[in-house]
Amino acid sequence: MPHLGGALGKEVLDAFVERGLVEPRPGTRDLRVTDRGLRELPALLPALATAVG
Repeated sequence: MPHLGGALGKEVLDAFVERGLVEPRPGTRDLRVTDRGLRELPALLPALATAVG
């Protein structure tokens, strides 16, 4: 899976959390993809759709 770090990665993560696409798992660095994220992320990240589907 590709990695996006630094300031840009933080901005993308913050936007995904704000839109309810992912949720941080307390006490870890893990993220949970929400039901909304499962519906919307493939349109935002087409490469992700082919990687998981």
